[in-house]
Amino acid sequence: MSEVTDVVLPVLQKIQAEISSMRASLNEVRVTQVEQSEKLDDLSRYFTVMFGYVSRHEIDVDEIRKRLKAVEAKLSPPPAAV
Repeated sequence: MSEVTDVVLPVLQKIQAEISSMRASLNEVRVTQVEQSEKLDDLSRYFTVMFGYVSRHEIDVDEIRKRLKAVEAKLSPPPAAV
């Protein structure tokens, strides 16, 4: 029985060490994932704000176009070319 233990025990210890190493690596991956998720959340907020600004400016440009058309409608047409 001692011979079996001498053969099996080192293999089991090696497996245990590899599992421990994998757990440590997995924890590192989880930390990295949390950091990346936080960065993506920040980017998402940034893009939301930027899209809000773009939409606001599009509305401002549309309003300016409407006002320009109203002013042009009030003006007399330009004289015809001779």
